[in-house]
Amino acid sequence: MLYLAFVIITLIWLVFACFTDLKKREVPNWLSYSLILIGLGGRLIYGIILSNSEPFLYGLFGFGVFFIFSNLMYYSKQWGGGDGKLLMGLGAIYGDYDNLFHANLYFPFLVEFLINLAVVGAVFGFMWSLFLGVRNYNKLKKYILKQNLKAYIVFFILIFILSLIPIYFMKELYLFAIIIPLMFLVLFFIQCIDKSCMYKYLKPTGLTEGDWIAEEVKVNGKLIVGPKNLCITQKQIEIIKQSNIKQVLVKDGIPFVPAFLIAFLITVFIGNLALYFF
Repeated sequence: MLYLAFVIITLIWLVFACFTDLKKREVPNWLSYSLILIGLGGRLIYGIILSNSEPFLYGLFGFGVFFIFSNLMYYSKQWGGGDGKLLMGLGAIYGDYDNLFHANLYFPFLVEFLINLAVVGAVFGFMWSLFLGVRNYNKLKKYILKQNLKAYIVFFILIFILSLIPIYFMKELYLFAIIIPLMFLVLFFIQCIDKSCMYKYLKPTGLTEGDWIAEEVKVNGKLIVGPKNLCITQKQIEIIKQSNIKQVLVKDGIPFVPAFLIAFLITVFIGNLALYFF
């Protein structure tokens, strides 16, 4: 019953987190902190009832592992602090998750979840980039036309020719001639989408703690925040609001919480995606 309650609570929390992430590009701290408290608190009470410390210790272990992983992702600017705190909550809840729905789990639940999250996150990130490209078609087209397309075309042809070499030694490797040039095109368009569609100017009143600042912001010659900072703090926002700065260039990240929800559902009800392909 404890795991069933955990699954239901997690689904409700993740759905609400998806809504706020898609709408405001943020995950409220109370949402993540409450998930951590529910996980550790529920495990503590369950352990007291059973006179067994293992449930609580497993919760601490899961929280600790995801605390380290989340900080690595945060400080490498792969995702925001809200995503990391949410992940810590999942670690606290599912430190020793029992396979309630008989999913095809080969590794511990948290490991399987990270594997699925990597797969789902890559697909979701690609699809979101395509969505942004279509939505901002004119911006994307304008940015691409400004690039040195001749150089890119020459480089693409060179990559295509080099990708044909493995076929000479083994005909079964013909996919190299398709996959490698295709990857180059995908990376090129994703880079163009990133540069042309994921930056926007915000008024100081529109800034939110955790935003990624894309250019230096100075007040009276003093640097307040810039791209080298992990993100903007509430104190820095207040300083900017009190200045004469009209707008700030911000990088708009991809809302990643929907990938959390999809990966969680897959892990709970299906199992490891990789096992179905290999």
